[in-house]
Amino acid sequence: MSGTSLDGLDISLIKSDGIKKITSSYNITYKYSQQIKDDISFLIKKINKNQSFNFSSIEEKINDIFLQKIKLYLKKFNIKKSEIDIIGLHGQTILHKPKKNISIQIGCGKFLAKALKIPVVSNFRNADIKKGGQGAPLVPIFHKAIFERKKISTAIINIGGISNITWIGSNNKIYSTDIGPGNVLIDQFCMTYYNIPFDRNGKLAKKGKINKSIVSEWMNLPFVKKKLPKSFDNYTFKIENYITKAKKVDKNILANLTMYSAKLIADISKYFPQTDRWIICGGGALNKQMMKNLKSLLLNVEPSEKYGWDSKFIESQAFAYLAIRKLKKLPSTFKSTTGTSKPVVCGELFSPIKK
Repeated sequence: MSGTSLDGLDISLIKSDGIKKITSSYNITYKYSQQIKDDISFLIKKINKNQSFNFSSIEEKINDIFLQKIKLYLKKFNIKKSEIDIIGLHGQTILHKPKKNISIQIGCGKFLAKALKIPVVSNFRNADIKKGGQGAPLVPIFHKAIFERKKISTAIINIGGISNITWIGSNNKIYSTDIGPGNVLIDQFCMTYYNIPFDRNGKLAKKGKINKSIVSEWMNLPFVKKKLPKSFDNYTFKIENYITKAKKVDKNILANLTMYSAKLIADISKYFPQTDRWIICGGGALNKQMMKNLKSLLLNVEPSEKYGWDSKFIESQAFAYLAIRKLKKLPSTFKSTTGTSKPVVCGELFSPIKK
């Protein structure tokens, strides 16, 4: 799992029946080198500006990184390839425009299946988009499997670059949608003005003062009122559209951006007025200021760790789970999660080529 983040590759091992029985172990992140981050950023900018670009050389690098890190992972945890039934590969998102029927992730399932002699499921978003869905979020069916409780309604908020919600009703109903910027604007500001990738633990935002009028102005942007379900990628939101000029020492802006992400999440609660608990996962769960803001806006907010699931690895575990569902021909997206016209079995299965 690498998704829209440029941090690196998350790898998790799960054992599951593809329905309710799930155990997880051996979670790890392998960081990208700065050169790879720069290469991917360059590619994303070209693609999102509709500039033609042959990205095969960058994809070859990504394929090799994925292959080497999977091998390293298996060696580190003493796992035999014969013990792995299926690999779920999300890949690195470089473009996501469901209205144009496009979602591109680099990282080739066919290449990895051949190289590792293990079946691989990838291209998870395209089948959903072809059926009229947003192609995101795809994780709600996994959220439902691990967090559903009888007679308790639960909202699971994943705060990655983009934040999204999975809502599970006490009557087993499920609904999901993207919300808006989670970490993306915070990270862009940190990189632009501090030359650091993110605000670790929210320490910089904690030192700033929130300007409520600025946050309120941002809350009136058109995407906030966009009809649900909706989806975005990190490149929908650009810091220059929010901050035209800033001083490097202005931590107030980070305070505003962090509160803004929290307010967007709290705002979505109006669609789910009877929610018993809010479970936070993703990188945003590690931002103490973000969590403080959320607890000031919502009741019963807790990180997923309280329920035994590492917030950093729920998405990598989820795509392993989706790969199992593909293998068992079980649907992973639904009208209530992505807006698809009918339940969709997600992913494309690549079998090893035997000589």
